[in-house]
Amino acid sequence: MLISYFKCISLRLPFLFLSAISSASPALRIEETIGFTHLLKRSMIMRSCAHYYSLSHNNNELGRPIIKLQSARQFKINLSQNDNVKAELAKLRYLMTHELYEKKYHSQFNLKDQIEFDDLDNYSKFCAIEANGRIVGGGRAILGQKLRPYHSFPAQKDIKYFYKNFSYTHIPVENIAELSRQYVLPLYRNQGGFLAILKGRMALCRQHEITHIFMRISLALNERYKAYGLHFKPVSVPFDDRGTLRQVYFTEIEQFLNELRASQPEIWKYVTDTKGLL
Repeated sequence: MLISYFKCISLRLPFLFLSAISSASPALRIEETIGFTHLLKRSMIMRSCAHYYSLSHNNNELGRPIIKLQSARQFKINLSQNDNVKAELAKLRYLMTHELYEKKYHSQFNLKDQIEFDDLDNYSKFCAIEANGRIVGGGRAILGQKLRPYHSFPAQKDIKYFYKNFSYTHIPVENIAELSRQYVLPLYRNQGGFLAILKGRMALCRQHEITHIFMRISLALNERYKAYGLHFKPVSVPFDDRGTLRQVYFTEIEQFLNELRASQPEIWKYVTDTKGLL
């Protein structure tokens, strides 16, 4: 709105000024023509600045997601669920859990053969992304268990933070999953790996008839997701989780993908396509 205003003023003001000069006396015309020349230069500068800002703003909003999408295509997505893949992901999860701890406390860990798993792995399906012949990242989808509908997901432990009007009990728990434990090795970050992981986990949801997903992510990460057309519905107030502000999100997959298609059709096409899945 502000840019359009400046463009309008910069286009019309010189011509209004010229009309005023033409109707003035001959003595005034020489002096005012000098002022008009200066004003015309200033208006041209304003137009150029507004045009440049508009282009740079659009590039920031639209260009970067496309660049990340192009980078994401380098990753192969492994949904095989074999023991070797699970073992590699367990090692990556150890790195994920302790990376921040090491940076904060400068502690040294022997990471060789270290793995991390929990009981929820027994009810989860895994997505791994590969590059240069090795697993470099991944995530899991925790599947809802019919026998324990209120104890299937870590997000359910945060019920005290849920909005009072939020309820999910009308949805069969076996049609719900929680997406968690996303990690990409530092060497492969900022290359669209999160889009490849999202593609893999959306495929897992289709395979297992998942219609809704829980997520517990930081507010900062959610803001970055929005730039890519990834809009998740918050269902809790923000809360502190070991020094990080997080929020619980609960989203219907069909609605999520429809919004993605409307705002970022190329990313939607990539996320929903089955090409590149192993």
